[in-house]
Amino acid sequence: MFGRVGIFSGPPERVDDDVTQQAREQTLRTLQTIPGFAGLHIFADRQTGKTIAISLWETEAAVQAWEHMRGPIVAEQVRPTGRTEQESGLYELVFSSTADPTSASVTS
Repeated sequence: MFGRVGIFSGPPERVDDDVTQQAREQTLRTLQTIPGFAGLHIFADRQTGKTIAISLWETEAAVQAWEHMRGPIVAEQVRPTGRTEQESGLYELVFSSTADPTSASVTS
């Protein structure tokens, strides 16, 4: 499993307004059309407006494919929200756990 992390900044009052929600939904619809897409999580600090988006991918090739096409797609989606991407990166999952302590696993 691989993840792409994007850190965005913007006005706190726009964290989940209608325009931002619409942009997220459109981005999700686009991601769902890409082979290897496995999920999307967005975390927000409502005080500062900072958000962290994590897209999950089944393979490194899938996340690389998204990386090559994402620039103009994301730019168009975030433009109306007043958000800007501050930092990003691609990562390989090396450990995962849920609330169920028996589900922890180490991947290599």
